[in-house]
Amino acid sequence: MSRIYTYEGNTIYESKSYLAADCANTTLSGFTVKLHIMQNKDDYHALLTATGTVSGQGVVFTIPADSNTLDKGTYYYEVVAESSVNKFTLEQDRLFVKESIVYLS
Repeated sequence: MSRIYTYEGNTIYESKSYLAADCANTTLSGFTVKLHIMQNKDDYHALLTATGTVSGQGVVFTIPADSNTLDKGTYYYEVVAESSVNKFTLEQDRLFVKESIVYLS
C-alpha cells in the first residue's frame, strides 16, 4: 500500500505495479483496473474514478487537471482489477490533496 499525494487542481498521475500473486498468479492482462477515490472509507459511490492503462503487472492512472475537482483534504482510494470472471481488490489507502499556493501580485 502506498499513499498518494497531490495538489488541488493538479493532474493526478499514479503508476503502480502489482505481483502476480495479487491477481491469482496471473498478469493484469485481460483485467480492467480502476482507481476509485472516495470521501470516506465506507462510501458506496466514488467521487472520482479512473480506468488505468495496463502493461504486464503495471498500471498507470491519470486524472486530468480539469477533472480533479477535489478540495484539499484526506480521501480514500481503492484499486480494483476486474475480468469477466474475477474481481480483485489490489490496494486501499489514503489520498492527500494539499492546498495549492497562489501567488498574488
